[in-house]
Amino acid sequence: MARTTRERKPRGKQRGDRATGSSLKRLFKIGLPVIVICAGALLFFMLGPFPKSTFDEARAFEHLLTQYGFGPRSPGTEPHRRCLQYITQELERYLPGVRHHNFTYESVFLGRVQGTNVWATTSPQKRASTGRVLLCAHWDTRPMADMDPDPANRSRGVPGANDGASGVAVLLEVARILGRKPPPGQVDIVLFDMEDMGGLPPAQHPQDPFCIGSSRFAAEHPEFRPDFGILLDMVGKKDLRIRKEAISLEKAPQVVEKVWSVARRLGVRVFLDESGPPVLDDHVPFLQRGIPVINLIDMDYPAWHTLQDTPERCSPESLKQVGEVVLGVIYGK
Repeated sequence: MARTTRERKPRGKQRGDRATGSSLKRLFKIGLPVIVICAGALLFFMLGPFPKSTFDEARAFEHLLTQYGFGPRSPGTEPHRRCLQYITQELERYLPGVRHHNFTYESVFLGRVQGTNVWATTSPQKRASTGRVLLCAHWDTRPMADMDPDPANRSRGVPGANDGASGVAVLLEVARILGRKPPPGQVDIVLFDMEDMGGLPPAQHPQDPFCIGSSRFAAEHPEFRPDFGILLDMVGKKDLRIRKEAISLEKAPQVVEKVWSVARRLGVRVFLDESGPPVLDDHVPFLQRGIPVINLIDMDYPAWHTLQDTPERCSPESLKQVGEVVLGVIYGK
């Protein structure tokens, strides 16, 4: 993902002695309408009891460690192939409908590579009466640690414990619970590939955009129109603080408010009642198509796009708090 600017300039993030956030130029104008979802869609939240099986943070953290253990997971590498096999098999353990959406991409950094979005679906027969929700994250890692303080490391792949593994870890555990306690409506879990291939600053690299997998998925599945969605990205760090990401807050305010209201009811304090900076991420291709998808992300992470993005900087408790809120939204807690 990349931070971007619109009418206001986001507050810069510190990377050692560098304010990297301020170096990102204007990427594009988010010319999107505010997306209003009907009251009927929000009723999805109110159907069905919350499952007794609560989110298992140890299991989720093990998913994070397993992904990290494969190594940097950029497309075209053996760790990428092994991680794809792992997340596919894990989803297949719990959900009946798992498929791959394959695509190819010509990258300035990696050449011609194949990407794979992994798509799992629950209870498609429930769609008409109770609504449909998208839960998503990216599973790839950045092929170059271009924000590392040591120039010698900047051509190496990012290990991606937080930026790559954390959102997937939460959703694999959510999938386990969905499999044990079917949700009141249809839930799609999509794990996107090639989110983190873009050049920085983005405005200087239009030929190498971010969010390739989600853009291809949205473009090639025009019939896929969930009522709303939640993107998880960089949700694993210690001392997690999730602000209301600016694009989400402006373009899908009803979904933002619903998620934050669930967090308040559950007493989850990592969801702060304040606005955060705009972030170009996998929710944007859906917003561009009128689908209200919001981004849960904590960009105040000094290890972003460095070799220091390791499990030691992550916390099982952070995964649990995000996972409990997601489940609270799905089951109407």
